[in-house]
Amino acid sequence: MSAETPTLEELLLDTIRATKGSMFVRIPATVMSYDQVAQTCTARPAVQAFAVDPVTDVLTAVNLPDVANVPVRWMAAGGASITMPLTAGDPVMLEVADRSLDEWKNGTPLPYAPVDKRRFDLTDAIAVPQARVPIAIDGVAAGALVMKHDDIRQGSAAASIPATLSTPLKTFLDLLKIWLDAHTHSGVVTGGGVTGPPAPLSPSVPDIAATKVKIE
Repeated sequence: MSAETPTLEELLLDTIRATKGSMFVRIPATVMSYDQVAQTCTARPAVQAFAVDPVTDVLTAVNLPDVANVPVRWMAAGGASITMPLTAGDPVMLEVADRSLDEWKNGTPLPYAPVDKRRFDLTDAIAVPQARVPIAIDGVAAGALVMKHDDIRQGSAAASIPATLSTPLKTFLDLLKIWLDAHTHSGVVTGGGVTGPPAPLSPSVPDIAATKVKIE
C-alpha cells in the first residue's frame, strides 16, 4: 500500500487478504488435553498465521490460539465404533466447518439455521486423530488391517476375557491327540481295580491366552 491515501483497488485487495487470512479449512494441531467422557479436546494449531503488526505495519507470523471444546471424530456408523486412547501431545488434523457448529454440538434437531453467521472459524473445527507427518506409522503390513496397542478390546470397553491364541492351542490339541492315541496304562486287571498312571504322562497345557487382545 502506498504511503499516501490508498486507492480503491488497494483497499479492496487489503480487504480480500484480511478475509482470506481469517478463513481456515484444515490445519494440523497438537492435542493439549482430551475429555474422554465428552470426547472433545483442546488443540494447539501447529501452523502460524500471518497478521499485520499494527505498530510497524509489517506482515508478521503469529501463533494461533488453542482451540477448546473440539469434537474428536472417531470412526463410527451403524452402532459400531473404533476409538483410541487419545492423549496430550498426539497429532490431529483440525477440519474446519464452513458454518457455525454451536447448535450441532448442543444436539439441535437437524437441519438447523446457525444463529452465528461466522464462517470457516477455528472454533468450528473437528479433530481427526492421525499419524504425525512425515513420520510414518511403523508395523504396517501390505494388504492387512493392523491394530497395534497394548490393550485392544473387542465387543465393548468392558471386554476382559483374553482372546485365545490359535497356534499354541492347535499345537497342544495335536499333542493331546497323539498322546491319547498312543498312551498305555500299567497294572490293568479285570474287575474294579485301579490302573497305574498313563505312560507317558499327558502333555502340559501351554499358555494360550493373548496378552493384548480382550474379548467378551
